[in-house]
Amino acid sequence: MSNNFRMFFKLQELSINLIQAQKTKTIVTHDATNTEIFNESITLELKKFRFEQLISNQHSRQAQLKQITHIKRT
Repeated sequence: MSNNFRMFFKLQELSINLIQAQKTKTIVTHDATNTEIFNESITLELKKFRFEQLISNQHSRQAQLKQITHIKRT
């Protein structure tokens, strides 16, 4: 098997592992480097999710304030 095929299958295996890790938030691997990469990826996904929640909450608060301000003016 050529190096390209080996690399392709390894990348495919890593992609599947990453998807499973993101679903379960648990990683089972013997390779410390892969574990660090997966952990970092999960951490970034969680940070992104939390950031999106904060933005959504901020938009909701702004909308509520606009409604309150409108009610007070009328």
